[in-house]
Order: sequence, then structure tokens, then C-alpha cells
Amino acid sequence: MRQFTSTAMTTRPGELLCSADEGGAIITRYGREEYVVIPMTQYRMIMRAVKRLEEATVPGEISCAVA
Repeated sequence: MRQFTSTAMTTRPGELLCSADEGGAIITRYGREEYVVIPMTQYRMIMRAVKRLEEATVPGEISCAVA
């Protein structure tokens, strides 16, 4: 994932979005990683995996699964 400063959202939005399409982009503020921009297809895959983990976990039980 390529890193961009928060300023890049206004100065180079096309480059940031192209990078996001290619697997994601990290946006930093004050030198800290603050945000991730990913394609919607990737987001949906992550959310489906989270839902499956939630459904597989017994209520009240702590799961150590790593996605």
C-alpha cells in the first residue's frame, strides 16, 4: 500500500484513488497512519469475513481468530 499525506486528497486525488484501486492507500496525518482507502469489493470481502467470524463465535466467548 502506498502512503499519502492528507494534503494529497486535494492536490493529487486521482493518484490516491488509482493507488487505492491497486490494493489500497494509506493516508497519514502529522506522520501517523490515520486512514485506509480500499476498493468497495475489498471492503465487502472484509465485512463478509467479519460476519462469518461473528456467527461462528459463541456469544460471550472471546475469539482469538485473525482475519
